[in-house]
Amino acid sequence: MRANAHERHVCAILAPVIILLIPERLNCIKIHKMINANDSLNEFSGGSENLYKYNFGLVITEGTLALVQKFECFWFLDIIASYLPTLKKEEFQVWTLTKHSDNSATVKCTDGNDKVLKTQKIPWTDFSADECTIWVEFGTALLSIEH
Repeated sequence: MRANAHERHVCAILAPVIILLIPERLNCIKIHKMINANDSLNEFSGGSENLYKYNFGLVITEGTLALVQKFECFWFLDIIASYLPTLKKEEFQVWTLTKHSDNSATVKCTDGNDKVLKTQKIPWTDFSADECTIWVEFGTALLSIEH
C-alpha cells in the first residue's frame, strides 16, 4: 500500500520532531536508588548497651537514637510514641517510614505479619532517606539488627 501525498507530507513533518523528542525524553529519565536509613547503621548489630527513656513511656536503644539523630526524624519517634497507648496489646510492632517522590510520606505500623495496625500520612517531610524501619517490642524501640 502506498501513502498518498498528504500522508507523505505529514510523515515528513513529524519525523524530525520524533527524532528530536526522543533524546530529550531520555535525558529526563533519572535512575533513583532507594536509600534505606537502616543500612547506614550496621555498627549497632548485636544489641544495645544503653536504653533511653522517650515520650509517652517509649524506651529507645542506641541504634534508634542514632537513626533519629542522623536523619533528623525525631518526629517519627513522636508518632510511634503517640500510638503506644492504643497499641498496648501488641507486644511486637514494625513501624515503617516511607518517603514518596513528592516529599510526602507514609508511616505504617504492622504486627510483623503484614497485618496493618496503624497508618498515618505525612503531607511533607525533609527526611533524607527513602525508608526506615523501627521495631517496637514490649514498649522498646529498636533497629532490627539490634534484636
